[in-house]
Formats: sequence, C-alpha cells, structure tokens
Amino acid sequence: YAQVAAERPGKWLAYRLWTEGYDVACAAGVRPGEVAGIRPADLAVHTDDDLPRAAGALAALLSRLGPTKASMSQDLERGSPTEVDVINGAIVAQAAALGRTATLNQRVVELVHECERGARRPGRDTLAALRAIAAGLPRPPPLPAAPVRHLSPEPGARHG
Repeated sequence: YAQVAAERPGKWLAYRLWTEGYDVACAAGVRPGEVAGIRPADLAVHTDDDLPRAAGALAALLSRLGPTKASMSQDLERGSPTEVDVINGAIVAQAAALGRTATLNQRVVELVHECERGARRPGRDTLAALRAIAAGLPRPPPLPAAPVRHLSPEPGARHG
C-alpha cells in the first residue's frame, strides 16, 4: 500500500476509491468501524480542505499497519482468484441498489478481472487506466447527515 500511496497519482486514486466506497456505505446507512485506530471518515476527501486530515490519517494508517502488500496483489502474483467481487463488487452492487454509481470501484473490478485472465498485468499502466476514468469524474460532494448503523469488528469500539 505504501508504494502506491507514496506517489501523488496513487494517493489521489486511493482517496477517490476510498471516498466512493465510504459514501456508498453512508448512503446505505452504514458507518464502518475504525481500522487500526483510524476513523474511516478521516480518509474521505470531498473538498481540498479534507486533504490535510486525510493525509494525516493515511500516514498514520500506513505506519500502524507496517509494510503490507494488498491481498489482491498477492492473489494475482500466485495466479489465484481475487476477492475483488466481494470487496469492490459489493460497493458497486450496493451503489446500484441505491440508484447510484460507483464508477471507480466498477473499473477496479474490470481491471482486476483482466489481470486474473492474463489480459493485463498489475502495474503503472493499470493504474493509468484507472486514473483515466477518475480524471473525468467530479469530486464527490460532502455527505448529508443520515441515520447510521454502526459496524465494527470489536464490541465497544469507537465509530466514525
């Protein structure tokens, strides 16, 4: 993760993908629980004013998790099926159920399936294909207040 987030285009994509998924969850009335002590809302970027908070949260998250490699990347290296349909595909399906789109997550699903079939390899050109879609999308608007259901892997954990 740190390798992708170390480069400005990778960090920008990470924020955009996270924000899209987070917004879909919130629209569905779900607020994810903290991950490694980081509130998910702190990683969402809706305006330029959100960038310093998100940058701090991302740096803290990467520091707390240590050197890690995305499990989907590991799956692709082994030639194993990934969990892209369960993760990004679920965001796309929930967005559709709400009458919304999740364009970036949909493109991630497509790109990862291309990699699984051997039609594409993970790398800079794959990130460039995702950036091309993201560049044409407007920045997501700030979220309205909505009733929420809190989800957390730990009972009693603080929620975003």
